[in-house]
Amino acid sequence: MDLLEIVGWVGSTVYILAYFLLTYKIIKKDKMYYLLNKVAAALIIIISIKKNTFQPIVINGLWLYISYLGYNNINFKLSFLNKNVMHIVTFIMIGISLLIGLIYDRDISFEVLAWFSVFAFSISYFLFSNQEIKERTFHFYNFIAAIAIIPKMYIFGNFQVVFLEVLWAMFALQAYIKSSKTNDYLTLSS
Repeated sequence: MDLLEIVGWVGSTVYILAYFLLTYKIIKKDKMYYLLNKVAAALIIIISIKKNTFQPIVINGLWLYISYLGYNNINFKLSFLNKNVMHIVTFIMIGISLLIGLIYDRDISFEVLAWFSVFAFSISYFLFSNQEIKERTFHFYNFIAAIAIIPKMYIFGNFQVVFLEVLWAMFALQAYIKSSKTNDYLTLSS
């Protein structure tokens, strides 16, 4: 295993650690959380460049930027980007992917799902960081985004990201279910 492979595994581990600590309320959405996310994003970008997998490069580039904003308490909003846009685009992209997979080509379907993952991870993290969606909605989108990117990363042999996304999906699903005991429900108005 070369140094870049190790860097990718470290990045995956740091991401899982940060998400675990947030999910189990060991840390809050504060400087430590954003710092861990910045480090993990940078490391995943490095291995993804080596593996030539563009979706993790884009996801982690955006995640790095959003973490920078959160770490520095910079509140940056985009008026056209909100929870309703996130819900609608999700429905459309998953529908298109399923249709392409059924009618035309599985590999193109996986490509659309991977780009959906870029959208879902980035937008939900952005909206969650700006307190525009609740934690339960954030976990829901983290779950479906993680599941959506796994097939493409497996095909490309980016096993650091596959490992990361499998664990990420498990934590997200558990956090989503756990949050059902609160009044934080996933709805179109959440």
